[in-house]
Amino acid sequence: MLIGKDRIERIRKILDPEEFMFLITSCLSPQEISSLSKRIGISYDGYRAGSIPPEVLAMDLTEEFFSDFDSGELMLNLLDEKCSFDKGLSEGNVKKELDSLSDREIAWLLWGLLGKPEDECEDSIDSILDNLQDRVMEKQWQIIEERKGHYESTLEESERLKRKLKEMERREEKFKHQKERLERRIEELLQRLSQKESSLEELSSQCHSLEKESGQLKSELASIKERVSDAERLKEKSEKEIQEVELLKSKIGSVEKELALREEKLKNLKNLKRVGVFVDAQNLYYAAKEEFKGKLDYKALLDKIVKGSGKEDRFLAGAYAYLVENPEKDQTKFQKLLESFGFQVKFRELLERSDGSKKGNWDLGLTIDIIQTISRFDVVIIVSGDGDFVDLIKYLKKQHDEVKVEVAAFPSRQRTSQRLIKEADYFHELGQDVIIREE
Repeated sequence: MLIGKDRIERIRKILDPEEFMFLITSCLSPQEISSLSKRIGISYDGYRAGSIPPEVLAMDLTEEFFSDFDSGELMLNLLDEKCSFDKGLSEGNVKKELDSLSDREIAWLLWGLLGKPEDECEDSIDSILDNLQDRVMEKQWQIIEERKGHYESTLEESERLKRKLKEMERREEKFKHQKERLERRIEELLQRLSQKESSLEELSSQCHSLEKESGQLKSELASIKERVSDAERLKEKSEKEIQEVELLKSKIGSVEKELALREEKLKNLKNLKRVGVFVDAQNLYYAAKEEFKGKLDYKALLDKIVKGSGKEDRFLAGAYAYLVENPEKDQTKFQKLLESFGFQVKFRELLERSDGSKKGNWDLGLTIDIIQTISRFDVVIIVSGDGDFVDLIKYLKKQHDEVKVEVAAFPSRQRTSQRLIKEADYFHELGQDVIIREE
């Protein structure tokens, strides 16, 4: 059996690079090819040999075999370890059996014959090489077809990505307009909030002024009463003094009435409760539609719940409606209608899940808004039957016990959580009086 450089020279003489590369890829696994490349010292800047395709590594190994004897000897040793084919073939029947052999088997057979002297197996090697040429051609055609298919799929993927990019650009433009619209709306609402805060400050100033005037009136009244008392104690009264007494009594009556009116007004101002209304519009929409076959009358809703039980004076200090955007329906008119009632309207995009279902949930946003604005209100009314707000009510009652937390919803057990009703300080039961019938 030939060894060392003589064997390498013989292989270089008999096999061309393509046939040797076929031999490597058929005899060795991808992991073995990668390991052999590392041992020989083949490297790629910035890449690990394990991440390079086996075909590329096989090409570089072939080049090393035909150009460097040391590398060739390493490959000889490894291939001798791996190629152990034995089917009992003789030179007389090799031609008949070739087509039944796999690529690995024929590569192993060829490698074994290449180690024998040339005069012992020349005809068998020629037959194998002819068969090998056909297999190499067939593999090249397979590679061409695979690359063609890969190119076509890459074109399709490119077109899909282009369409997706256009859709993303369209959505980005839409979000940009929505952002501009929301920024304008926020600016308007901030101005309205500033006006309301100024109005409350003015009311507070009036309260202080009334308290001061009431103190002055009480002082003046005490002085007048003292003068009347002194005048009545006089035994001898002139006609002028009697008239003065009567005039003073009349003035006392007027002052007492004015004082009573001012004290009542001051009491009313002090007892006036600020109400904040937060409406989960999505929850109320389906409840009104399924329970009453109608729509919610938001004006009637405010009139009903802001007044409350009627045991205390209250006024609307803030109203918020949380809506979900519907791409198939323009809600501009509905938004303007709510704003005309005093609502600040907030929108959230309708999200589509992978299974085709759709979801629009404002629970977290509504919760955050209540916590951030709680200092502005004496009463908070959550208009929803969603049991997810139970924890929010517990938190508010623990951290802000000075604020009453009320719930407004339809009484249906399927639509309204009983735990939510139980936790609230007061429950506003909604019914036909806040429904607009659909024609």
